[in-house]
Amino acid sequence: MVAPVRPRELSRFDTARVPHRHGPGGAGGATIDAMRILILDGVADVAIEAAEAGGRHEVALGATSAADALAHADALARADALIVSRVPVDGALLDRAPRVRAVGRLGVGVDNVDLHAAAARGIAVVNAPDYCVDEVAEHAIALLLTAWRETARLDRAVRRGAWEPDGMRPVPLVAGRTLGIVGLGRIGRAVAWRARGLGLRVIAHEPQP
Repeated sequence: MVAPVRPRELSRFDTARVPHRHGPGGAGGATIDAMRILILDGVADVAIEAAEAGGRHEVALGATSAADALAHADALARADALIVSRVPVDGALLDRAPRVRAVGRLGVGVDNVDLHAAAARGIAVVNAPDYCVDEVAEHAIALLLTAWRETARLDRAVRRGAWEPDGMRPVPLVAGRTLGIVGLGRIGRAVAWRARGLGLRVIAHEPQP
C-alpha cells in the first residue's frame, strides 16, 4: 500500500536562479531560471524532498482535486511543469498554466491527461512506466494465496467465534500447481517471478505482438 499523502501548504514559488551547464558550451556554467514544478496531487513528502534536494527546482504541492487545482491560479500561471496523479489535466487547466512545457503523470497510464489539448499547446506528457509494479505484483500474490488457502473465509469464521480446523485439512499447497497469466507486461512478469519462487508452474499468454 502507498502511504497516504500528507497535505502541505504551497511552498515558496520564487524566481531562484542557479548555475547550470547548458548545451555543448555549457562548461562556462550558463545561468538559467530554476524550473518551477507544481505537484498537483498524489506525491508523498519524501518525493518532494528528493526533488528539492538537487537545488535546481522549486517544488510545491498545490491541489488534491480539479477544483483545487484551478483555485491555485497564481501557482499554475508560474509553473513550468506539472506532476499529477489523479487530478484531471484538461484544456481548461492548461489555459491557466501558459508557461507549462511538460506534464508528468505519476502512474503507468495517462488517462486523466487530455493528450490532444497538451499537444496543441506544445506540452510534452510523460508517465512513470515502473510505478507500483512491485506493489501490484505482491498484492496479486497475496490475493492468490488468500483465495487458495481461504484465509478470508477462515478469518471471518474466527471473528464469529467459530474454529473450523477440519476446513483447513488437508492444507492445500500452491507448490506444483499451475498459474496462468494473461498479459506478460511489467506486472505480469513480476508476478511470474514471484510465483516461481513459490514453486508454481507458470504459463502465460501475451496478446500484444
